[in-house]
Amino acid sequence: MKSIYTLAAAIAAVILLQPAKANAQDRFIDNTFVSAGVGANVTILHPLNPKTWGDMGFATDITIGKWFSPRFGARLGVHGGWNKCKQDLTAQDIPAGTPYGFSYIHADFLYSISKDILGMNEDRIWDAAIYVNGGAAKVSKSRTVFAKGQYTWAFGVGMLNEFKVCKEASITLDLMAIATNPSVFTKGGGRAVVFPTATVGVSFNLGEIF
Repeated sequence: MKSIYTLAAAIAAVILLQPAKANAQDRFIDNTFVSAGVGANVTILHPLNPKTWGDMGFATDITIGKWFSPRFGARLGVHGGWNKCKQDLTAQDIPAGTPYGFSYIHADFLYSISKDILGMNEDRIWDAAIYVNGGAAKVSKSRTVFAKGQYTWAFGVGMLNEFKVCKEASITLDLMAIATNPSVFTKGGGRAVVFPTATVGVSFNLGEIF
């Protein structure tokens, strides 16, 4: 866990302290943003039972990030969710309806496909960025007896959609799929656990923005 915290601290320092442009008059806070969203998630266990999905559950996400150029940026986030098992998993002694919570501490690397393909346009209402991320995930032991309650490495991919409300704020639609080791979720078996999530929220620009 020390390596995870060290990595997160290093990325946070880069996001907050690195100037976005070479102009000496630029402030470090320019092109920095904060966002928060709520939405839904499901759970896929593979290959224990490829058709076994968790019931639709609750998801949240809070991030802080920075654009280093119009096309490339990074952000740090904390993603959380709550769900219930949809089916009995007899091999793992998990009855249907068992509740569980999960969390994911992540660092994302963003690429703005709209600005790269369509060019810069201050009047455009919609912008989209695709991203990859990595970090640590766990299933909460306080909510269910079968979880280890320990963080393990995880990774994800996603697409961030922003709908401009004004220069300072946007409505966001963030679509993400997180994959991690099934040992965080079950007593054994399987090759992967995937958490597809969708959250809707708001994003605020701190200072000037590209």
